Amino acid sequence: MEINLWTVVITIFNVVILYIYLKKKLFIPVTTFMENRTNTIENNIKTSVNKKKEAEELKNIMKIK
Repeated sequence: MEINLWTVVITIFNVVILYIYLKKKLFIPVTTFMENRTNTIENNIKTSVNKKKEAEELKNIMKIK
């Protein structure tokens, strides 16, 4: 079996072009979506912790009265 140099070069070129295309159309949008989702979840957790602290403080104030 003979390996043709042009076939190897064209295959490598096609793989590079495919990678660049996928990176622009798939990898970057998915990464951005995942970062936004992570930030949203972290903010929701922080908000819920703060709300829980406020509820416990109100509960303690109501017990004192």
